[in-house]
Amino acid sequence: MRPADDLPARGDQGAPEEPRKARWLVLTSALAPYMLRLWEALAAPPHGQKVRVLSSARKESSSHGNEHIAFDSPWLEVLRIDNEANRYASLPEILRYDPDIVVACGHARASNLALPWAIKRLRPQTKLYYLGDSNVLDLIEDAAASPARSLALSLKRKAIASTFRESLSLGWTNRLAHQSLGIAHSLDIPCCALDFDRLDASRATTRLPQTLLDALAKLRRPRFLCPARLVPQKNHHALLEAFRLARASDPDFRASLCLIGDGPEREPLLVQGASWSAEEFQSLGAVEASMMGALYAHFDALVLPSKVEPWGIVATEALALGIPVVASEKVGSAQSLATLVGEAVLLTRPDVEGLASALIQMWKELETRKAVARARAEQVRARFDVVQVAARLAALAAPP
Repeated sequence: MRPADDLPARGDQGAPEEPRKARWLVLTSALAPYMLRLWEALAAPPHGQKVRVLSSARKESSSHGNEHIAFDSPWLEVLRIDNEANRYASLPEILRYDPDIVVACGHARASNLALPWAIKRLRPQTKLYYLGDSNVLDLIEDAAASPARSLALSLKRKAIASTFRESLSLGWTNRLAHQSLGIAHSLDIPCCALDFDRLDASRATTRLPQTLLDALAKLRRPRFLCPARLVPQKNHHALLEAFRLARASDPDFRASLCLIGDGPEREPLLVQGASWSAEEFQSLGAVEASMMGALYAHFDALVLPSKVEPWGIVATEALALGIPVVASEKVGSAQSLATLVGEAVLLTRPDVEGLASALIQMWKELETRKAVARARAEQVRARFDVVQVAARLAALAAPP
């Protein structure tokens, strides 16, 4: 990837010198494509900020279950630091880069007890922001779970609050979580931003493979989609049991379910759904992020039953495309967007009975909720559009 310091100079040599662009340092332990695209939008024209992403991740990750997604940009510099071998490895890079703005993403980076040491050695005018997708409901449960977890959370809070006085908030559940961590001021800048051109099925450059299209064609309408990594906290087993219960409770219930994603739970889920027909259930593995826009177009609703979901970017994607969402009350994005999108979101408990009841309700009210979702989609896009969010980030670099 091309270093930010090596970007070509703009303008004629005789033109007045442009104001110095702010130097951003983004500290993260994960590399999600949608986050990288946001920092790229900040670094590219017209903003032209100098952005360096310093990550301890070994590979890019995807909320859709992919293990690796290549990301390359002429504007953005991404450095990987092996923090497993040396937890202090990133500190010299922080000091060497001498940033104007530091954004620490997530507990792992922001609560690193060595980070305050480096931060205190930066210039006093350096702006510091915490960016975490924490959900206040998860924090409350973490604190109540056990004395050890409560103590660990307390230490994280102290480390974060001692370093950061401002945060970048995704929504109200996220803002309350930041406040509970001890951060005094939260800016409403949702950095889980999306490039909606990439989600526009009519503009998709990557077509769905014929094998995937054939599998989708077997699913009867209405079709419910659950795109999530197949791990226990996503609660897929309860979702399959909820579909079984919904069919037993209401013989007219005929919705089908499709799982998109991969992970250690895939084989047990295939066993659990083995008695279902191809019209009722499909588990299709991981799908490239570039295909998601085309994939969403084949479904009537999205369901996200997670037991733990600090944010949940797929719910944001679906709502921005006018697709109604059934979500566990643990899903931060669904909770935060419920007031904006109204009946386009149906919140429920993550247990089998709660999910089954919500599935039946969504099925019965589907056309009404789809109409509401389509009517509110533009508001979701306006809030999470990557171009708009990048502009708001760039404004943070403006001199006081």
